[in-house]
Amino acid sequence: MGLFDLKNQGTAPVTVRSVSLPDAHGMAMTAAAWLVPVNTSGPQLGVGQPYPPVTYPLWADRVPAVGAVIRPGQDLQLVFGVLRTTAADGNSDQPMIVYTAGRAAYTLREQGSLALSRTKCTLSF
Repeated sequence: MGLFDLKNQGTAPVTVRSVSLPDAHGMAMTAAAWLVPVNTSGPQLGVGQPYPPVTYPLWADRVPAVGAVIRPGQDLQLVFGVLRTTAADGNSDQPMIVYTAGRAAYTLREQGSLALSRTKCTLSF
């Protein structure tokens, strides 16, 4: 899963405190979520690619998402693997990201859902 761009449009650095899949049923995130630079001159990460995406040109530049600092103006992709935890299909809300900027804490919840079947993973808005 690499569809989520995190761009700091503020004036203060942002620190990622946690990344989770709220209300996940039959699926879970991999143990680590990553922030990867956005590729401005080639292919982007997306849904349905093998995980980890070791052939992605900027994968070597990834950092663990939790604890990462996003500088003002910086644009990074949130990347994580999705695992099926049962033989049945799974679903979840979009990722929830808790972060701090300055002395304030914020929670980002994207609209939509994730669905995981035996054959593919889909994203709905």
